Amino acid sequence: MDSRDFAGRRGASYNTMKEFSQYDTAYFKRLDHWSGSEEYRREVDQIIQPLNLKRGDKVLDVGCCSGNAGLYVSKITGCDVLGVDAVEEFVRRCKIKAVLGDAQQLPFEDASFDAVYILHVIGHVARPRKVLQEV
Repeated sequence: MDSRDFAGRRGASYNTMKEFSQYDTAYFKRLDHWSGSEEYRREVDQIIQPLNLKRGDKVLDVGCCSGNAGLYVSKITGCDVLGVDAVEEFVRRCKIKAVLGDAQQLPFEDASFDAVYILHVIGHVARPRKVLQEV
């Protein structure tokens, strides 16, 4: 499997490092490069602007991946961002505090966060409607 397969496997589970072994370093380098771009920051800004985040808010980044979005959100708003991802390797490499969990059944009590956002996740889950109902 190469990096092109990752995006094309809607709803696939990537919980083992074996599935990343062929391209994980290159994938994360591309991700870091892309998430440093103005285009990416504008996209994140559009997602979080309606949330009216303020310093100290507890925010959940569902499908946090490397944590680049959460790091940026925390930096510009002063809120505390926690990531959750179903991929063990993403949680391990995450640049923010993150936990392993399924977006379709989050490992948190209801109303644990002041805000929740999802960025580039819906296309990678088997049941997007279930994820949206969960958050």
